[in-house]
Amino acid sequence: MKSSFKVIIRWTVFITTLTFVLAVMFSVASNTLLNGLNWALGMLVVLLLVMIGIFF
Repeated sequence: MKSSFKVIIRWTVFITTLTFVLAVMFSVASNTLLNGLNWALGMLVVLLLVMIGIFF
């Protein structure tokens, strides 16, 4: 019973860390790509990043 609890905790920590890292990566990518773009292209880039996030 204890080993399954350890596996669950390890899996939870892994998923939490992975989610945080992906959020930081997408934030940096969107800030880099949106710097200097007009509104329409900015919306297109954000839509593309959201679609990538949904797909993965």
